[in-house]
Amino acid sequence: MNLNEFMKKVKENLDLRELINEDLNTSKSIKSTQYTQYLCPFHDETNPSFTVYSDHYYCYGCGEHGDHLDWLTKYRKLSFEQAIRYLERVTGLNYEPNGGYNKIIKHNKVKNEAPKKQENFELSPEEIKEIVNKAHEELRNHIDKGFYREYFIKRGFNENLEELIEEFKLGACIYFTRENQRFSKFHDRLIIPFFDENGEIICFTARSLSNKQPKYLNTKGRKSFFNVQSKNVALDKGYILITEGAFDCLSVWYATDGTFPVIGIPGNGLNDDMKQFLGELIDYQVEILVLSDPDEGGEEIFNAIRNFVVNEKKGRCTRVYLITNENKPFDGDVNEALIEYGKDTLKEMIENLPEQNNPVGDLWYIEHLPMILEQRKKKPVYPTGLEEIDDMLEGGFREGLYIIGGITGAGKTSLALQIAKHSALNKRPVLYFTYELSKLEIWARVIAPIIGVNYFKIKDGKLTEEDYKRNGWDQVIEIAKYLKISEGDTGLINAMTKAYTVEEIEKLSKEVKERTGIAPLVIVDYLQIMPINEEFKKKDLREKIDIIITGLQARISRNVGSPVIALSSISRSSYSPQDDFVKRLGAFKESGNIEYTAFAVFLLYHDKEAEQNSEISNIVVDILKNREGRKLGQLKYQLVKKTNQWIFTGSEGDWNEG
Repeated sequence: MNLNEFMKKVKENLDLRELINEDLNTSKSIKSTQYTQYLCPFHDETNPSFTVYSDHYYCYGCGEHGDHLDWLTKYRKLSFEQAIRYLERVTGLNYEPNGGYNKIIKHNKVKNEAPKKQENFELSPEEIKEIVNKAHEELRNHIDKGFYREYFIKRGFNENLEELIEEFKLGACIYFTRENQRFSKFHDRLIIPFFDENGEIICFTARSLSNKQPKYLNTKGRKSFFNVQSKNVALDKGYILITEGAFDCLSVWYATDGTFPVIGIPGNGLNDDMKQFLGELIDYQVEILVLSDPDEGGEEIFNAIRNFVVNEKKGRCTRVYLITNENKPFDGDVNEALIEYGKDTLKEMIENLPEQNNPVGDLWYIEHLPMILEQRKKKPVYPTGLEEIDDMLEGGFREGLYIIGGITGAGKTSLALQIAKHSALNKRPVLYFTYELSKLEIWARVIAPIIGVNYFKIKDGKLTEEDYKRNGWDQVIEIAKYLKISEGDTGLINAMTKAYTVEEIEKLSKEVKERTGIAPLVIVDYLQIMPINEEFKKKDLREKIDIIITGLQARISRNVGSPVIALSSISRSSYSPQDDFVKRLGAFKESGNIEYTAFAVFLLYHDKEAEQNSEISNIVVDILKNREGRKLGQLKYQLVKKTNQWIFTGSEGDWNEG
């Protein structure tokens, strides 16, 4: 277990009051059911203010605080190693380190368990300035007290603290808030002020110095980037870095000794003042680099900034990443990198950021190609469950857009459901968007062949209790854990359903990826009736489909990392099996630029001459384009309608190596 996990177990098994009671004079203590107060061992006092709870201690006189490990290292003067061994001995736990003592583990990974992160409040401009000035004076006067200095040191700021505090007018609220009850809500918090370009204080954020929640208290009203003073440096260098929050911005400034242009964006996004600030930089050809956290929230922040910079201002905007010594992207935020690697290493990481988007050449890209390829290998592959198609695709569907086309009744949906079931049974998430059949009709087509009942029996709502006990129902349950079917077009199937446009599919895909850790397989059934945003509805069908397939490729395949399978109709008159591959691919021309955008194109049709009875369809699968694999050609299957089973019967034609 890591240090966080170990200390959590320690606190569950050892009451800190018992540990400290061994060391302090209990004759001058004050006890209650929740805590014990002593004369503080870290400063002189006559009345007990050193308060010990079951899992932590805090002195209301000098601000000293900590937990079991802090007590052993600060009071008993044990080394970190000795303190860990002592805690192992008295609790019976075993510490298996995978990170240093100062490594901060990223919080709030588990949804629904995260504490409230921030809260906003109203203050007048005069009150804001009063708090900032008093807090700054307090921090300057008391920085040498162990508590304040230790707080910064634990967060990677090991030297030149006084310079950092003066440069950004940082402050702290422990002493003056006890004297002035108006500001007691900021007690035990670090005050980080924001300035405008004229150097006027406009707001501040109050970050908790302990475990007090919420983590941040923010003033309402006018907002700006943190550290707008770096504008002149940005104009000189031609780029500026945006970090997520003030503390990451401080970390960059500290690591680079203030030489790197960096600003921090508050958690509430871009406002008009911030857009004006960026707009002025873009007018001078300054490039915007965004170093947001490598998570869903960070991606949303980057997309918001990029949308303004690229779409509204026609500027350049790139998301950049910290790269570790092992040539891999760092999976924490900037301050965590400062803590883990130190000032000098973070400085090297930061100074490499502009090279990630070098407009002259691809030196950075080539030097980091091993890391890029390593990340590429981690992207999901979704096999179809049909060995011949998987072999043709070099293992299955990857990030990209795949088209399965054919006339009505050619087996497109049957093949899509075969792929969906196979993926879901192998615990891979699948999002299936149906724009023609209802959710019940799709699930009926999944369930009927598995449990051996008639499709219409399910569709008509006539399943019995005995049917739910049939062999195969357990398999249906397993599929349902990973397959989500959504009715996609408001009013066509059900007036109460939402219109799943490309943007809505992207949003849901990201949510699934966040929950499962893997980009889902997305199936669209089918392209020609998929809804589109209002501003494009007057365009003709071909233009609409061009917009849709470009969105599926860019927003879902590339942004989310999902394989996307889109079913597409063709007209009966536009396709002949006797044509060559190029002419057959032209069957999609009425449906936009599918042949240019898709990674692979399959076209399905019935081999009427080979069909012997109504229970079995002979399906030919023409592989007309295959960018990810090496082969083009033709595969033949028998589709057993009752079981939706695909049986390979052979291949025809010359296979071309791509």
